[in-house]
Amino acid sequence: TLLKLLKFSGNRKQKDVIDDMVIAYMDILTKFHSIGAQWIQFDEPYLVRDLSKEDIALFHQIYSKILSVKHSVHVLLQTYFGDIRDCYQEVCSLPFDGVGLDFVEGVKSLELIQTYGFPADKILFAGVINGKNIWRNEYAKTCSLIETLQTYCNEIVLSTSCSLQHVPYTLEHENKLSQDYKRYFAFAEEKLKELKELKEILHTEFVKYFERKSQKPRRKRQRKNKLCADYIYKDT
Repeated sequence: TLLKLLKFSGNRKQKDVIDDMVIAYMDILTKFHSIGAQWIQFDEPYLVRDLSKEDIALFHQIYSKILSVKHSVHVLLQTYFGDIRDCYQEVCSLPFDGVGLDFVEGVKSLELIQTYGFPADKILFAGVINGKNIWRNEYAKTCSLIETLQTYCNEIVLSTSCSLQHVPYTLEHENKLSQDYKRYFAFAEEKLKELKELKEILHTEFVKYFERKSQKPRRKRQRKNKLCADYIYKDT
């Protein structure tokens, strides 16, 4: 994304800065490892655009080198504002520890997982809360989506579709709005509460599911319990 947004002056071109940029990021990742950082996030919204074979090759070239020095640091590749249909398989093939996908504007995100699967050694950061609008989430629809995703993914983190910098901070001080209107809205703080509420709803539904299936063979119960235990939710 950074390379695609850069504007060059004089005779310099994109290819002239790639090596220096990669070395700089490798140094940063090495420093994070030395101080004991657990996670580092790379935002790559450009991946949701129409990509050429050259774009995909460049992406692979850059991250193959950067990820070679991650050591114990877990690396999250975060995408948003659409789906990564042109490079999904390439992303899955690289040693990222987590992949963030947009399930709000990403029209093909679910289809990509259903078609190609999702790597068992990666965590899916599922962007299910709209980070760009001010409306409350439809919990029933989101829970249905998560239940579908959990059949393909070992571990899932509930997240927003993008940064919450696009919405107002909180409804708490909107004193001039009546409750009749406010109940339809969710600003940044409320969207974080929605993530927490979704976690609680899904946990309750899983418990009920296990109770209904309590007479099933033990092997099947263990598999479902593994998926439930592996669920990870983030509130920030």
